[in-house]
Amino acid sequence: FSRPTFLAPTALLVRREDAGRVAGFADVRDRPGGEVAVLEGAYEEGLARAAGIPADRILRVPDPATGVAAVRAGRAVGFALSLLTLRRLVSGSAAGDLAVVSPLRDSFPPGVDPVGRGAFGFRHEDEELRRAFDGVLGSLVGTPEHLALVQGVGFVAADLPRPEVPARAR
Repeated sequence: FSRPTFLAPTALLVRREDAGRVAGFADVRDRPGGEVAVLEGAYEEGLARAAGIPADRILRVPDPATGVAAVRAGRAVGFALSLLTLRRLVSGSAAGDLAVVSPLRDSFPPGVDPVGRGAFGFRHEDEELRRAFDGVLGSLVGTPEHLALVQGVGFVAADLPRPEVPARAR
């Protein structure tokens, strides 16, 4: 893979009235009977388990619309998904009853990272191409030019890795 070109932290979609009471998976775990919705087979299920939510309190849903419906109906305290996706889901005018909680105030065990990173994939035999590609990305990622290229599809500056400081400028 190339160097990361965007960050995708996990966030929680909650009912607006719960936004001040739910700051992460731990608040769902500590709420009697509280469940968290996750996309079936998604990384967020592992995060919920790592935060101590038992398997029987994880509601696996087939798609984002079902996760949103579970929160609205009170079936789930929150719906865990990437901040990028949840931001898009609540951008519509019909989402006034929902709020996105980010960053999550959870502690995770070593090796469990709630921040996903997007990158370009390369075949193993294309190592030289990947290195050259990374060289170009090094001068673009995290810059205002990078943001200008991706903000039209919903990215904001906080979604981009910081630009690398060239070795000679350190």
